[in-house]
Amino acid sequence: RLEDVEFELVSVLKRFKAMLLQKNETVEDMQGYLMQSIKAELEEIHALNMRRQNMKQHNIFNQ
Repeated sequence: RLEDVEFELVSVLKRFKAMLLQKNETVEDMQGYLMQSIKAELEEIHALNMRRQNMKQHNIFNQ
């Protein structure tokens, strides 16, 4: 769901901001870290959605 994605991306941005402050870096310096964090989060959300979808289709307890 879009709300879940939004929540997770806000969480990534909060962690990114904390990392910026901790390392005293600019956004440009940390841009690679931000992109990798967003990509990893989206991959995790996608994997979770695929597991949920497969569970509905292949649930042995529904037979």
